Amino acid sequence: CPMAPAAAASAAAVRVNPTFTRPRGFPDRLTRAPRAPRVPSTRRPVPNRRRVTQHRATAMSAGEPGDDDAVVEAETSLFESFASLPFAAGASLHRDPRDPSRLTLRVTTSQRDLVANRSRRSVAAMNVDKDGSKGASTPLYHPPFGTEERGVLASSVSPSGNKRMVVRSGKDDGDRGADVVCVEIWEGGALAAEMIVFPKTHGAVCVDGTFGGISWSAAEGRVAYVAEAPAPDPTPEWPSGVTVAAVDGSDGDSTEASEKKKKKKGWRGKGRWREEWGEQLVGRVEPAVFVLDIADGRVTRVAGLAEHGVAASGPVWAPMAPDTIDSDALVCPVWRSNIDNFDNTSRRLGLVFCFNRPSAAYLAHVPLDPTGDAKFPPVLLTRSNRSALWPRFTPDGDVLVWFSHERAVESGAHFATVALCAMPWRGHESADAVDAAVEENRDIVPVVDAPERPGGFPGLYVSSPPPDDPWLLPDSNSRSRMVLQTTWGAGEAIVEVDVTTGTVRRMTPAPSDGGGSWTLCDAKDGVVAAIRSDPGSIPSVRIAWGDAPRDVDVDVDEENAPRDADVDLARGLDATWKAVVSGFPSTPAASAALDACANLTHRVVEVRPGEVESVVVRSRSAVASGERLPTIVLPHGGPHANCGAAYVTSTAYLASLGYAVCYCNYRGSTGYGDDALQSLVGGGAGRADVDDCVAVAERAVADGVADPKRLCAVGGSHGGFLAAHLVGQRPDLFRCAVLRNPVTDIAAMVPSTDIPDWCFVETLGREAYSDLPSPEALAAMRDASPVRYVNEVAKHDRGVLMLLGGVDLRVPPTNGLRYAASLTEAGGRCEVRMFPEDSHGLLNPRTEFESFVTVAGFLRRNV
Repeated sequence: CPMAPAAAASAAAVRVNPTFTRPRGFPDRLTRAPRAPRVPSTRRPVPNRRRVTQHRATAMSAGEPGDDDAVVEAETSLFESFASLPFAAGASLHRDPRDPSRLTLRVTTSQRDLVANRSRRSVAAMNVDKDGSKGASTPLYHPPFGTEERGVLASSVSPSGNKRMVVRSGKDDGDRGADVVCVEIWEGGALAAEMIVFPKTHGAVCVDGTFGGISWSAAEGRVAYVAEAPAPDPTPEWPSGVTVAAVDGSDGDSTEASEKKKKKKGWRGKGRWREEWGEQLVGRVEPAVFVLDIADGRVTRVAGLAEHGVAASGPVWAPMAPDTIDSDALVCPVWRSNIDNFDNTSRRLGLVFCFNRPSAAYLAHVPLDPTGDAKFPPVLLTRSNRSALWPRFTPDGDVLVWFSHERAVESGAHFATVALCAMPWRGHESADAVDAAVEENRDIVPVVDAPERPGGFPGLYVSSPPPDDPWLLPDSNSRSRMVLQTTWGAGEAIVEVDVTTGTVRRMTPAPSDGGGSWTLCDAKDGVVAAIRSDPGSIPSVRIAWGDAPRDVDVDVDEENAPRDADVDLARGLDATWKAVVSGFPSTPAASAALDACANLTHRVVEVRPGEVESVVVRSRSAVASGERLPTIVLPHGGPHANCGAAYVTSTAYLASLGYAVCYCNYRGSTGYGDDALQSLVGGGAGRADVDDCVAVAERAVADGVADPKRLCAVGGSHGGFLAAHLVGQRPDLFRCAVLRNPVTDIAAMVPSTDIPDWCFVETLGREAYSDLPSPEALAAMRDASPVRYVNEVAKHDRGVLMLLGGVDLRVPPTNGLRYAASLTEAGGRCEVRMFPEDSHGLLNPRTEFESFVTVAGFLRRNV
């Protein structure tokens, strides 16, 4: 790795976001202030006594003998304050059937509940004018409170806004049983219909981005969705030996009648093992597409798809055929049964965040008459692609578009640059008509190997389904424009795509210009809803109008308005974004975290142009004083993912404790073109990505951010793999490491992970995959693993903290425990925390709390 250039030489490559002083309060309630660094309050945060006592044992266990109890309590109290912050978790737009000039905006707010160990969500509604010239100049205020909807597994409002479908589990109603599904249809403010779906019809409804999706027919009389197909009976009913059911002798029955009642109590065995789909998909075996006909409550499975694969996310109704009363054909994406890009596997491979699995889209006829036969068997629409997900029809119904992850399928990388594809739609009266259109498939936005210029468009990186109606109003040439979320450099951006020309325009400012990171939530009739955040600003909702004047002056109430800077920073290439003014009070529990966030700033640093970037988060007071800080180098997982300039609770907490946090977007990250991403595949893991993280650390030292004697590596999954490598390969540079569900021994991971293909792709290449790896392959994997460096870690007395999820299927906890045992055997120090109920993400609120309070104590002692 080349040495980082001197700070003076690199100044031009570093673009700093505008600096604001922030009063206490939520980021979208801030008013303009002079551009001067804020000096943090010297008062000690006041603990929330009611809840700190509940977590006292956790807080004290984070420390060691001799730790100052007051320090531990302050660290605990501060994270509790962060955990109490409510934040925008979603937004949806719905038409108002009574007023066509406006939409209803529903904002979902999430807040951790440490006592119940879950996140609580509430929904609040407000009106939004469709006219951009009016809407952009009118303040949007979040209502004082929302409504918590408990027990709702899925919810979908019909395109007209007249109906709402709600899915609940029967376990929330003791009279119905835990194994049934309750489907409600609401209309006119009342419950219009309720269907109880029993397991013989289908199992749980799928609500995730891997299998889920709800689609309303044109006349809103039918709803398509994905649910688990009914399981076969495990075994015949077997006898129970001498055990029989007792008979009530007082009922006067004859001996013959009593003998009939006196039956032996049978039982069923477990039957054949049915393979599931891995991490976060426990219980998912055979997702299938079902159609609910609302009028008669009939639920029907779409026939003919099972032979091709299992249902993927996002079935959509095709445009209604002439002379029909409602939609009768569905475009259904499926995950193919045959994972043919890994020829030697006979097993299912994990699907969550694994877009290298072959997929396809089929057209299935679903007759309106329940006694009728389908016109044709399912027709393959995407014959020229090995990947097709999330189909959408243009508003005029003339074009079908979908997303192809074919580059990931080809290379084996779990995520790679995406192509946006399309075909003309000329109806589905016959299979022949569909076949003719299929031959005209094309790429609208092809894969981009490298941006044309630094910071230029790197290609699409779409990792979740787009909105159901992702269309802006047609432009002056009547062309359809699609709105999408994609990774672009060090953050998520919202872009507009012309589906005729393939032109891509950015609608949000770049992270290097202070734009932060964005999440697309919904779009309707030219209005777009999104969530914006940055490392010092919690997520909050923004609205844009495709037809709003670009130079609009936003008139706002000075006391409760978003700071003018938010409006200025939100001016993208093709949109002006307006903040929804929150109604969240600055409570005593949240005050310490809000003060801390107000003192944070960030900048995007170009470490290696076009390939490696870092987002540096630290306090404004440190920037003003020029103080070098103890520094956390934090690479993302994946490896084909991204550390964006977004708000992350744990990062804000650690930065508020006085650390600088340096995110690492190394070679292999998304958002920089496919060449940079694919450069890690086939042997770069543990080498190129490690070198890039070292370059980020050395750049932080050269820029005067980091104290060179107080560097630590922190990461999870592949980020934990890198953190273990950093402390092992460069113990001269890093004093300790925190590893969250890390990959430490690739060879040992092969037989136990849900994604054994990852072990081959990142070390040897896709073609080397085998369910029975050779000794040479296992040796190469071990050579690329952090466990080979445990002697160096022990020799330099570098501490390691290991945080593991007990039910992690992606990187099973045995992988981390092997490293801990090896390091201990070598004479090193390794602390282990095991969370028995957590999977790969370690996302339970109590787990998050204990994890990072423990991390704070570990860093205090070691850095």
